[in-house]
Amino acid sequence: MSLLRMDRRFWVTLNISIGVFMSTLDASIVNISLPTIIETLNTSVKAGSWVVIAYLVSVQVKRMRKAHEAQVNMAQANEAEDNK
Repeated sequence: MSLLRMDRRFWVTLNISIGVFMSTLDASIVNISLPTIIETLNTSVKAGSWVVIAYLVSVQVKRMRKAHEAQVNMAQANEAEDNK
């Protein structure tokens, strides 16, 4: 296995790990702020939890789109490299 291939795997693993950490941190921050959200919006806990769920779903959809774009770009780069 070449050093370049191992280096690429390291960076991919590092990026995924950072993404998981940031996602968990983001969810924690939103959940900690839930009482403030409920108080500010003058709503119930049930409605406040829907705000959190909607936020987290929208963030995940955005991340999935970015991941798909990255996968397509990587496939195109690999195909171009193979055609050399």
